Amino acid sequence: MFKNISKLFAISTLTVLITACGGGTSSDGNAPVADNKTLSDTLSAPVISSVASVSKGEVVLSWQASASQQSLQDGIRYSAYASKNEAFDPGSTNLVKDDLTIQNDTLKGLEPGLTYYFKVVASNGTEKAVSNEEAVTVSLVEAKLAAGVTAKNTADIKTKVDNIQDNQLAIDPNDGLQRGDVIVDESTGTALIIEDVDATTNQATVKPADVGDVFESISINSSTSLELY
Repeated sequence: MFKNISKLFAISTLTVLITACGGGTSSDGNAPVADNKTLSDTLSAPVISSVASVSKGEVVLSWQASASQQSLQDGIRYSAYASKNEAFDPGSTNLVKDDLTIQNDTLKGLEPGLTYYFKVVASNGTEKAVSNEEAVTVSLVEAKLAAGVTAKNTADIKTKVDNIQDNQLAIDPNDGLQRGDVIVDESTGTALIIEDVDATTNQATVKPADVGDVFESISINSSTSLELY
């Protein structure tokens, strides 16, 4: 039913990779939250739900405060870490971003080419709790959406794309989906374009999105650009 966007680019695999991230201290001069802290038995560990890259040099880190709590906790500081090595220990040498406040945080300026592993660390000043580890490989492809196209990731909306019957999709009215919108499932690389919306029944007529439906141009590297007509 779905078309894989990586196939639409005529590339067998779109690897996504993150640059080697230099360490450092936070903007307020304090040491990163993972340094000089003991592991906590009571502090809830953050949970990374996904790490994805759909645009060249950018990674979207999706996470929440704990397995049972979506919202950030008062008095708790969150930071993101990345390493080339699996099962790494978060510290000042692999700090990516301190004081996270957005739970679908975009990390920009990343270098395409290697696989990195990510963790989010929570700290209350003396103790720390470390999230699960997720890996991502950063996109070599830079894509510009066509004029008038709004792309919405399934991670950011309530509408689910896994129950489609006869090209009909049940949509959540709170998502504000409209004709021409594209729903992208980052976990599978698939995309649907909405052809029509019935506000009475909250049903949308959808079809697999062709690359020309979604993008105006695609740049694979600095010397190659595809214009779509």
